[in-house]
Amino acid sequence: YLQPMIGSVSPVFGPMAGGTKVEITGTNLHIGNKQETRVHLNNRECTELSFSSGQLNCTSSSGILGEGLVMVFIDSAVVTNVDVVFRYRSNPSYDSVFPMNTIPAGGIILTFT
Repeated sequence: YLQPMIGSVSPVFGPMAGGTKVEITGTNLHIGNKQETRVHLNNRECTELSFSSGQLNCTSSSGILGEGLVMVFIDSAVVTNVDVVFRYRSNPSYDSVFPMNTIPAGGIILTFT
């Protein structure tokens, strides 16, 4: 029997709107039925789950402000590590952007405040 373990998550936070590409590393995370494997970040299911050697990759769903465990559901087992958490932060916002006009070719540095 192989025991799956979560070692880390990167990044450890993302916006409440979701869309953060997340990498979960550990051991034996590839075992079990891949079609039934699920990942939750702070009780929100990750989308676009993919597997590679020693890690899982997914995209965070929208969530609520706060911190919670990273959970991997493999077959009938729930894998967690109390030291590995994901935090949803407030969505980024800005009041102004400079310059207001640019060129189609790009290459202009924009400043958001």
